[in-house]
Amino acid sequence: MLARAFADSVQPSAPAGAYTNSIRFDFARKVFDFLYQGTDGTLKYEYAPGGNIAGTLNHLICTVNGTNTFQPSNVGGLSLWTGTNEAAPWGPGVGFTLLNAQLIGSNILQTSWRMTSGAQAMNYTFQFQISARTLILKAALQSGVAAALYLDRSENTTNPVVIHVPYLTTMNVLYTAGAFASMYFDWESTSASSIYPLDYVYSPTSVYYSQSAIYGPRSDGTRNRLNETIYLTVAPSLADVLPNITNPPSPYKSLSANCLVFDNWQNPFSVVNAEVQALHTAGISNLWVLVHTWQNGGFDNKYPDVLPANASYGGDPGLIELTRTVHSDGYLFGLHENYVDFYTNALSWDPAAIALNSDDSLKSAWYNPGTSLQSFEMKPSLAASYLTRFAPQIHNTYATSAAFLDVHSAVNPSDKVDFDAATTNAAMFRETLTRYRALAGLLRSIHRGPVSGEGHHHFLDVGYFDDIEAQLNSGGIDPSAQASKLPLLVDFDLLKLHEKATVHGVGYYERFYSDSKDAPVFQTFPRSAVLEYMATELAYGHAGFIPTPDRLYDYVAAASLEQRHLLSTQVLYANASAVSILYHDSANNDEVSVSDYIRRYPTSFSSQTNDHYLSQVRVTYNNGVEVCINRHPTRSWQVQIGQSGGCFNFNALINGTNVQWVGQTNSTSFLLPQTSGWVVFAPVPRISSITQSNATVTLNLTNLMPGVSHSIERAFNLPATSWDTLDTFMPSGFQTNWVQAISNSWPQAFYRIVRFW
Repeated sequence: MLARAFADSVQPSAPAGAYTNSIRFDFARKVFDFLYQGTDGTLKYEYAPGGNIAGTLNHLICTVNGTNTFQPSNVGGLSLWTGTNEAAPWGPGVGFTLLNAQLIGSNILQTSWRMTSGAQAMNYTFQFQISARTLILKAALQSGVAAALYLDRSENTTNPVVIHVPYLTTMNVLYTAGAFASMYFDWESTSASSIYPLDYVYSPTSVYYSQSAIYGPRSDGTRNRLNETIYLTVAPSLADVLPNITNPPSPYKSLSANCLVFDNWQNPFSVVNAEVQALHTAGISNLWVLVHTWQNGGFDNKYPDVLPANASYGGDPGLIELTRTVHSDGYLFGLHENYVDFYTNALSWDPAAIALNSDDSLKSAWYNPGTSLQSFEMKPSLAASYLTRFAPQIHNTYATSAAFLDVHSAVNPSDKVDFDAATTNAAMFRETLTRYRALAGLLRSIHRGPVSGEGHHHFLDVGYFDDIEAQLNSGGIDPSAQASKLPLLVDFDLLKLHEKATVHGVGYYERFYSDSKDAPVFQTFPRSAVLEYMATELAYGHAGFIPTPDRLYDYVAAASLEQRHLLSTQVLYANASAVSILYHDSANNDEVSVSDYIRRYPTSFSSQTNDHYLSQVRVTYNNGVEVCINRHPTRSWQVQIGQSGGCFNFNALINGTNVQWVGQTNSTSFLLPQTSGWVVFAPVPRISSITQSNATVTLNLTNLMPGVSHSIERAFNLPATSWDTLDTFMPSGFQTNWVQAISNSWPQAFYRIVRFW
């Protein structure tokens, strides 16, 4: 059974199976051993509080199964601020003195240290405790000033490899000699001003893979007192070293699952209006329409003063008319909002509302190259105030039923910290994260509907936000737009994020198909690109995304593909959990876990140009749905899937031709083409007491979406008064939306009589 996402700590989950933990002290070697013994092997963390650089993590050693020994953090530790410069733990002239080492209770070791550099000194503690396969290290400053805590690089590592995990953007994972290791700060409790990932090969036996926590000075020169919790986990399974996500699940998760997002960046409003009407005429249902360019000063200009709507686009009359069209078609409607970028040409411009750098200067935000205007960062502590000033006006003027919040869920909070010493929790990563998360809840209540956000570092925010336009990144160097070049490693997203919200797409097309330097490519993408994009959405268990029309060969045709193949599937897996994730190895013609695949091909699994590129995956959900995806650039994949008579959704090769189809079939063997092959299997439920009839009943789903009325056909021989009793046949958690799921799930030829889950 795969690890589940629900947890009260970001610490990795305990592995399946029985295990024991213990601590022992080796008097002869003066070493503390933290021991794990389980069904998946043995693990020892050894810590010797002595030696030349004893006050660092240099003397922390991991031994896996009694044979594989390495240092997870070569000279990791606190840096001392002397008043004029930073003295790194590995720097010249730095000294350490052990003040005390004691066991607290039976399972916690606490060591106290004094670090000196010249005439300056600081005292701090390291506290160690083992929990399952995780060594929990707490570092706390007692006196003096610390400038950072560096987790540094591994050392004495056998053939180390840095693994960039898709959607895990502030850290990486170490692979060495058959084992995986993660080491990261608890972002929910950190006192640092910034946390950044490490990603660098230092030598054949040493790599940077973890994180650094920086304690930058506030505008008055003071710094937060260092206080960090670090989780170090080593395991034979990659899943067992991935952090947990403690975010709450979105209250609009099921509603989001019943929508395709239409992400529109065009103007004037009459053009957008015509595009929405064209989609409706083409039979595209359940859209969540997001309009990005509508602001009074144009996009990325004059923020936060965005009302009234831009006159050159059609002004308020044009936008209100667009709103009416969207609502009359039964769609959700949201407008782009931004409470980060503050422009000097805004009517409400106020330098006092701008975040400060450490040197007391105003903190720059986005630079608009189109207008040559530089924005400044709105204080995170004031963002809610500006939101509650402008968002109600937006809602009341344009009858919004949803929202889109730019930037906040995309950024690493490290980059948006306010160093103004006069603010609460100044120079603190966690303060910015908390403030930004709260904005989604405010927008949800104001617009009375779900809130979407920009993707990138969104694992920190998913669930607080109801949807993310889920740009695909990792913690690699310069991960501005890695996207389609990343291996199809879906485990973190499916195991840790999937249960928090139903997110849409895998990012803007121009970023998904970035160039060789990871720069966005602004072009019109062909149908083949759409199919590859959709295959990726299906692999990660995401919902359908329709980009702005000028990004595609034919946006209506692409929308029809998304509705037929994504909407029909996203309602099936949105509230299901992945119970098996296996990767096809064409060389051995078998399917294995990602851990075993990386063990076989540690230096080639992540390279698109290598034949062993990780790109063929089978995901099985706990409701019987199976998804097989082939994103390999040169290899097709023959898959066996499902049961005869089940329902299938595929892009497969039939007689040498790519065919997209949805329906029941007796075939269970499919040849998936390179780059964009997929097949989804959904078992047909047994509803023997229900028979098809020519009679239809219309149900007005007025409560399914706020302010939106929906109608669907009923084609079962049940009286209207007893129709809702059919909910008793359905899986728990689906009662609210199952009828709409039928209407959107599969072709009209049989959706009337089949309910998929």
